[in-house]
Amino acid sequence: MGIWDVLEIEITTDEAAIKKAYRRKLRQHHPEDDPAGFQRVREAYERALATLNEADGSATAPILDDAEHIVPLSVRVVSDGLAEVVSQFAESLNQLISNPCCRFKQEQWQSWIEPMHLLPITQQQAVSDTAAELIMSNPWLPGEVIEILWQGLGWPLLLTGTERQREVGENLDAWRQQSTSVELADLDRLSGAEQRAALSFLRPFDLALGYGDTEALGQILRQPTTTLFLSSVKFRIRLLKACQACHFYPASVIGSLVKRLVDESAESLTIRDWEVIGEVGLKFDDHPVIHQVSEGFMALNAFGEVAEVQYQQALKNNPLLAMCYAFLRQQWKPLPPVFWRAERRLLPAPESGEAHRMFDWLYGQLIELDQPTFNHRLDFLGLDGLEALLVKAFWAGRFGSWAWMETIRQQLKATKTDFGERFAVTLTLIWLEEQLASQTACVSLQKKLALYETDAFFEVAALIEEEVQSQDKSQWLKCIARHPLVPDSWFHQLIEREILTKQDLWDVSVFPAYADSLSFFRCVNPEFRLSSCWLDAPFDGIFDWALFFFSHMSPVGVQRQKILDTLPVLPSSQADGPFTKLIPFALQPDVYLPDALQSLNVYPEQFVFRSIVDAQVTLLTRTCDQTQLITLAKNGDVAACCALSRLLEHDHFDEAIVYWNLTAAALGRHPHFLDVIVWQQQSLTRLREEKGLKQESYRVTNPTFIHAMLTRDKDWFMSPAEMAEFSPADEAKNFHYPMYHLLTQLHLGLGDKGYDLSALEMFTHRRALQTDLQRETTDVAIAHLEVMYQHRLEQDIQHKGKKAATFSKTNLQWMLVVFCTAWLFSFPSTFGQIGKQDIFQLSASAKEFAKIFFIPLFIYLVWKI
Repeated sequence: MGIWDVLEIEITTDEAAIKKAYRRKLRQHHPEDDPAGFQRVREAYERALATLNEADGSATAPILDDAEHIVPLSVRVVSDGLAEVVSQFAESLNQLISNPCCRFKQEQWQSWIEPMHLLPITQQQAVSDTAAELIMSNPWLPGEVIEILWQGLGWPLLLTGTERQREVGENLDAWRQQSTSVELADLDRLSGAEQRAALSFLRPFDLALGYGDTEALGQILRQPTTTLFLSSVKFRIRLLKACQACHFYPASVIGSLVKRLVDESAESLTIRDWEVIGEVGLKFDDHPVIHQVSEGFMALNAFGEVAEVQYQQALKNNPLLAMCYAFLRQQWKPLPPVFWRAERRLLPAPESGEAHRMFDWLYGQLIELDQPTFNHRLDFLGLDGLEALLVKAFWAGRFGSWAWMETIRQQLKATKTDFGERFAVTLTLIWLEEQLASQTACVSLQKKLALYETDAFFEVAALIEEEVQSQDKSQWLKCIARHPLVPDSWFHQLIEREILTKQDLWDVSVFPAYADSLSFFRCVNPEFRLSSCWLDAPFDGIFDWALFFFSHMSPVGVQRQKILDTLPVLPSSQADGPFTKLIPFALQPDVYLPDALQSLNVYPEQFVFRSIVDAQVTLLTRTCDQTQLITLAKNGDVAACCALSRLLEHDHFDEAIVYWNLTAAALGRHPHFLDVIVWQQQSLTRLREEKGLKQESYRVTNPTFIHAMLTRDKDWFMSPAEMAEFSPADEAKNFHYPMYHLLTQLHLGLGDKGYDLSALEMFTHRRALQTDLQRETTDVAIAHLEVMYQHRLEQDIQHKGKKAATFSKTNLQWMLVVFCTAWLFSFPSTFGQIGKQDIFQLSASAKEFAKIFFIPLFIYLVWKI
C-alpha cells in the first residue's frame, strides 16, 4: 500500500493538504489504541514530505526505524540536528507551566502538542522524553493535565520500553488517574497566588482521598492551612466525602457546604453527589436538607435513591412507613434478601395487629417470601390510613387485578399528605403506573378485564380470536393469576387452545395460593362450573361472595368473620346453597363443627369444601387429645379418624394406617375428604420408607401386611373369602389379621351374599392379648363396620321398600321362639328325652296336623333367615 493510499489523498505537492490528511488519520489511529496503525501513518506522512523536499532538490535524511533510536531515557543523547527543536519545545513547555493564565487551559496544552505531531518520529521521541522529565519535576500539576499529555505525546509506549522508561511510564500512568477535586476551568479563573494556595491543599488532599488514607485525611482537614473555599461543586462534594470518612464534622464548614450544594440546580449534581449530601443530612437529622436531596433525586428520576434516603429517615419514628420505602427501594435498586435478613433486627415490628400484619407482608417481600398475610382484596377491608393504602397498592401491583390497581391509583392521586409522606405517595404512584403500563392484552380484552371486581364481570362475552392471540402462554398464566375468577367460557377456551394445561399449572407456583389451587382444580375438572357455587342464581354482591368463597382454598389470611360482616346479606335463593354451607366455618374457625361438616356432602362438586375439611381435621389434631379423638371416632366421626392417623403416625405407625383406611373407606359417603386422604397417604408412605418398613412383597399372614394397605385401589384388595384360605401367623392373630378382614370389607363394601365374619372372632377371643391402643382401634373399626351395615340396610330399604330383609330385635326374638317350636314338632328326636315326652298332650291326628303345619313354617323361616 502506497503512502498516498495510507493518507487517503491523491498524489500532491501541497504541504498543507498533506498535513491536513495526516491530522485526520491521527484521529483514526491513536498511538495508544493502534500503535501499528499510527506508525504506518507517521511513515507515510514523512515520506510524503520527503517527496516535497526531493522536488525542491534538497537532501533529506533517510527515515529510520524507531527501534534504532530507542535508548534509555537516562543516557539518551539528542543529536545536534534535534537539539534546537527539543530546546524550543522544552522552553515553550516551561513557559506554559509557569504561566498561571495558560497552564490550566486545555486548549493551550493541545496547541503545544499539535506542532509536535508534524515532526519526524525521532524528534517526536526526543521532545516526548524531555517533556516527561520536565513534567516529573513539577509534581503539583493536576492529573487532568497529565492525561492530556499522556494521550498527546504517546506516553503509553513508555510502558513497553526499557526498565527506566517503564518506571517513568508507570508513574505518569498513576498520576494521570489521580483526578483533582476541581475542574481545570475552576483553577484557570484563579490568580497565580490563588492557584498555588489551592494546589498546595488539593494535591495532598486528593492523594489521601484517592488512596482512602483516613488518617492522612484527618491530619489535612484538622491542621491550619491557607487555601481557598473553592466554588467548585466537585470540590465541595469531595470535601464532604472526606469529612464523612474521618467522622469530622465542623458545623460551620459542613453547614456552609451543604447549603451551597443544595442551592445548586439538580442537574448540576450527579446522583452520587446527592447521595453524599443526603448522608450528611441524615447524620444531622436535617429534614429540610433531606427534603431537598429527595427533590434532587426526583429531578434525576433516581426513584430508588429517593426511597433509600426516606427509608433511613422514617426508620427513626415510623417503622411501617420505613418498610414501605424499603419495598419501593427494592423495585428500582434491589438489594439481596440476605441484606434485609440482617437489617431485620433494626426494624422493630409494630405492636398493633393490623400494622403488624402489613409489616410482616412487607418484610416477606424484601426477603423474596410471599407471606400469606393477605390473599385478595377483601383481606384489606377495614384497613385505614396512608400506610394501609400504600400496602394495598403494593399488593395490587404484585398480585392484584388491573381493575383494582386502577382504583387504587385514583385513590393515591386524591390523597393529601404532609411534608414527610409526600414522596411515599409519589413513588408509589410512579411504580403503580409502571405496572399498569406493562399490560400485554389488546384493548378489547383490557376493557373486559376492567370489569373484574364487579358483578358484571361474570356476564362478559366469550373471548374473540384477537383477544386470545393478544397474549402468549406465559402472559395468559400471569393474567389468570391476577384474575382467577375468569368466566367458565374463557377458561374452557384457554384449555381447548392448550394455553392452560394441567402440567403448566402444576409446574408454575402462583401466589396467592387460592388462585393457584382454583386454576388447577378448574383445569383438572373441566366440567365444573363457577356459577354452581351460587346455584346459577345471580344476585347483587355475587363477585365479592364468590371471591370470599374461593379464597377458602387458602387456609391462611385474615379472619373470615371480619370479611363476612362487610358482605351483603345472601338472598333466599342461596338459603341452602354452597355459600350458606360455608358460613358456619367462617363464623367459628376455631370450633369443630361435625354437623356442618356432614352437610357439605350435599355438594360433592364444590372442591372448596376440601380445604374446609382439611382445616377441621387440623383443628381436631391441634385441640383434641388421643382419648377425645377415639371417642369421636367410635361414634363414626371420619374426621376424627383422619386426625388420629396424623396424631399416631410417628409413634404408632400400624394403628395410624388402620385409621387412614377407616377414613379412605368412607370416601364414598364423604367425598370432600379426598385431599386429606391423599395427603395423609403420602405422609404415611414417606414414613414407611424412613422407618425401613417398605418391602417388595408382603404376606397376608404376617403383621407387616398392614404396611401394604396404603392404597385406595379396590382391585388391589383380596376378598375375605380368598383371605380366609390362609392361616395367619400367631403374632398376626391378635390384631393384624382380623383387621385385614375388617378393613377389606369396609373398602369393598357388603356384597349381595355377605361375608364370613368368623375371622373377626379373633378380636373377641384374643382381646386380652391386645395393647390398649389396639383394643380402642378395634372398637373404632367395628363401629365403622356397623355403620357400613346400617348404611347398607338403609340403602336396601330405600331401593327395595317393603321387600327389603329387615328384622328388628323383637322380630328376631319371636322368630327364634317360632323356629324352636317348629323344630321341636318337626324333629322331636333331636331334643333327646324331652322330645320323646308328650309335652303338649295332643292327639295323634293333632300331632299330624302340627307336623303338616310346622314343617312348611320351618322351611319358610330357614329361607327367611
